[in-house]
Amino acid sequence: MKRLLQEKDGGIVFSLSTILPVFVTLVFAIAIAGLESPTEEIWYLYAQYLLTQVSFAIVLVAYFAKTKISLRDAGVRGCRPQYFLIALILQIGIFFGLSDLNLIFIEKLGDWFGYEPTVAALPPTEGWWLVLTLFVVAVLPAVCEELIFRGFMVQSTRSCGMVFCVLVNGLFFALFHQNPAQTLYQFVCGCVFALIACRSGSILPTVVVHFLNNAAVVILARFGIDELTGPWSTAATIVSLILFVACVVLLCLQGRKDKERNGNRKAFLLASAIGVIVCAVSWVASLALSVAS
Repeated sequence: MKRLLQEKDGGIVFSLSTILPVFVTLVFAIAIAGLESPTEEIWYLYAQYLLTQVSFAIVLVAYFAKTKISLRDAGVRGCRPQYFLIALILQIGIFFGLSDLNLIFIEKLGDWFGYEPTVAALPPTEGWWLVLTLFVVAVLPAVCEELIFRGFMVQSTRSCGMVFCVLVNGLFFALFHQNPAQTLYQFVCGCVFALIACRSGSILPTVVVHFLNNAAVVILARFGIDELTGPWSTAATIVSLILFVACVVLLCLQGRKDKERNGNRKAFLLASAIGVIVCAVSWVASLALSVAS
């Protein structure tokens, strides 16, 4: 029998989505332990991305099947076309405007802790490999991660109030990636995407822009572009930030008459506690390993 989405559902899905990838990755590491130089193989590069996304997909499929929660209740529904445009403008603002701020954040981590970021190797982008890489790096994360965060998590915590929903989503999204270098960027993305999902009632706009963001990274890597520079870049950054702020204000004003709801925050936080601990430990471990090396 179908049942409604509850606050604890978002927390449970978050925790399961952090635990299963750890287990699957551990099993994978044990399985290839006897192989010679597997990290140099193409299949290994794809496996690094696929293992995580497949784990997410297993959690989502199993949870939908077990609880009978509908895709519509998880945010898979249509919305007004303007939300797609707003989402695109916000993502462009993040992509251009936040990159420099994120670099400052990374520099501060270096000053405070001696942190040196490591760049994850992308799978091949030459020829037809580009199609497979886009699927693994852009399509799967856009679908699976948006279902987890702006689907289950946002839709289950909207009843807890807008501020709680948006900030918790941003914080958990940043921790979820377990990468100190991406913390600020992912926090802002998580907050903005949650705001869009709350106002639109749909995850479709964020699925689209999540895909475009990841696809842009792959395409830029394909042509060997590390950063976007030039006489136009400063103007693009300023314009994109102005539009970014305008869209955020518009979304916030749209709900200015919203009343605080009596959602069960405690149920969500308790259900997500294991996931938060796993992500926090992994985040600290990543920072410590970088400093130690």
